[in-house]
Amino acid sequence: MKSYAAIDRIEGKFAVCEIELVPVEESANLTPFEKETKMLDISIDVISRVCGDIQESDIIVVEHEENSDEISVCGKDQDEKQRRIE
Repeated sequence: MKSYAAIDRIEGKFAVCEIELVPVEESANLTPFEKETKMLDISIDVISRVCGDIQESDIIVVEHEENSDEISVCGKDQDEKQRRIE
């Protein structure tokens, strides 16, 4: 499934991300309290290869299986970041 991951903080060579366990298409229709999430450390190098420079609070799209920690980074979503700020 493709879902959003928020970069919570950067620790050394890793970004600590809060990954939503709902598809991207459903995310906007749910409140933050209705979304199941999990925390996962992702190498900054892996994210940067696809997204370029990153910072805390960026929203990235990842592809993953619900019961696995293996992910693929698909890109950064500036529109979703702005929607969450508003």
